[in-house]
Amino acid sequence: MAAMKQRTSSGAKTTVSVVISEEFYRELKMKAALEERSLSSLLEQLLHLGLQEYEKRSLKGIPAGALSKLIGTVNYQGDALKDSEEIYD
Repeated sequence: MAAMKQRTSSGAKTTVSVVISEEFYRELKMKAALEERSLSSLLEQLLHLGLQEYEKRSLKGIPAGALSKLIGTVNYQGDALKDSEEIYD
């Protein structure tokens, strides 16, 4: 599906199509109406917030070099509770 560009007072905007469930669509429409705003502006805000959260989570990853130190820490088919207690002791 092709995106459509349009000009607004704040700059260029692009129109995109997204497929979501009807139930989620109704929930979003209700939320937008309660906040007295358009569905588009609510979706844009949610996408911005979601992207910020996504970027925060991706920054908290474990460095690849640290993973090799974890090899052998827990026995395969071992006692998970006992093994995890030993890690933190």
